[in-house]
Amino acid sequence: MIAPMKLLYVIVGVGMAGLAVVIVLFLVSNRAERRRLWGFVDSRGEVIVPIQFDEAKDFSNGFAAVKTEGRWGFIDRSGEMVIEAAYSAVGNFTSAGLAWAEADNKVGYLYSTGEWAISPRFDRAREFTGSVTIAGKVVGMTSN
Repeated sequence: MIAPMKLLYVIVGVGMAGLAVVIVLFLVSNRAERRRLWGFVDSRGEVIVPIQFDEAKDFSNGFAAVKTEGRWGFIDRSGEMVIEAAYSAVGNFTSAGLAWAEADNKVGYLYSTGEWAISPRFDRAREFTGSVTIAGKVVGMTSN
């Protein structure tokens, strides 16, 4: 017998693009296991991007970061994967047209084409604010 499932639909946040990030929880009644899937709906609650991702961030400058099979990539408003899910972590695209992305334990900056604007060479980085960002290497750490 298949265990009944309870479906919980939660709007996580509404982004500037007019689409809401949603999470759907599948609660299986005889197990403690929960499965979470993320997607996007419009202001009427209509699904615009199928609820299929392991995690998702709000749209920013035309793109949303989505996680699938443990890796991050970017989709456009139609839900098409425009930058392959190949990164362990990513930031949002900013008005500068760049997003930070982590590959092989180093951080660099991607163009919206998926090409590297600045190749991964930093230990840490932040999103651009205008044309400025902070990125650097961890040189040493002390504990007091």
